[in-house]
Amino acid sequence: MVSPRTLRGGAFVIVLLLAASLSVACGGDSADRPRPRVALGVAAQNRAEIQQREEETGHRMAGIRAFRRWDEPIFDSGMRWARSGGRELYLSIKSKRLNNAVIPWRDIANAEPGDPLYADMLSQSRQLKDFGASVYLIFNHEPEARPSRAMGTPADFVAAWRKLVKVHRKAGVRNVRYVWTVTAIAFSRNGGREAREFYPGDAYVDGIGVDAYNWYRCLSPTNPWMSLAELIEPHRLFGAAHPGKELMVLEWASAEDPQSPGRKAAWLRDAAELLQRPPYAAYTALIYWDGRHVPEASHIRCDLDYRSSASALSAWRQITDSAPYRFH
Repeated sequence: MVSPRTLRGGAFVIVLLLAASLSVACGGDSADRPRPRVALGVAAQNRAEIQQREEETGHRMAGIRAFRRWDEPIFDSGMRWARSGGRELYLSIKSKRLNNAVIPWRDIANAEPGDPLYADMLSQSRQLKDFGASVYLIFNHEPEARPSRAMGTPADFVAAWRKLVKVHRKAGVRNVRYVWTVTAIAFSRNGGREAREFYPGDAYVDGIGVDAYNWYRCLSPTNPWMSLAELIEPHRLFGAAHPGKELMVLEWASAEDPQSPGRKAAWLRDAAELLQRPPYAAYTALIYWDGRHVPEASHIRCDLDYRSSASALSAWRQITDSAPYRFH
């Protein structure tokens, strides 16, 4: 493994990919041992950010997650460059235009051939097919959260999700896996009613994602300290009721505990080790996120970055250098 790297800012992501076996190890050495289930990746919007994070980490990343608006090209030169290096792409498409205009989910659900929104979905289909590699696609992640409430009801979201998948499939898209993603609290609040109401159904979903944060005294002084295991247990149980679906933690992070230096570092190490355990074998993605490069998250003033302390940074580097993750 590599020695400590030069630090530049950035939001790192761990992406877990379920794989069968490893024929060629990184660096070209052959190996007969099974390929590690966990692959390390990075959240980045363009080639410069990808390269920055890979330099910081000292590895080529296995996965790249990017965020797009509805009327924005899905792929740019940076994403094609990422593909050329064998990186998997995890792409979120928001039901919102580049000018910040909200697109109601019901309008997407009701779109028919000849309508502008239907044409948009056909354009997405062409872009996805022409990309020529597998893609994990997330439509409007966290639909139950406050920023998405103007877009419609749970029934509207479900109808829009299904319409999008149907149009893509009818247009011949075969290289996409659709990953439905909500917040951790949606699986536990009111007995998990929100998760059930927003779920499009097994026939329209390939992966079930969750965004999970240890907000300890950050957004509210009453927020308790919670391990990743505690945060995602309702998600794990939801996934068990939908066998055959990949489970993914597409956003995860922790605040610091000012009264206990090193507590966040231990949290990071425990979280990285968690998904190596047999009960979590269905998990294929774990993406660390701090909002640093996402303008819409600039209002979140929490020390979520893994560089928020020397001990947290050290823990992150231990994870990337020592844990059984594959990189490309």
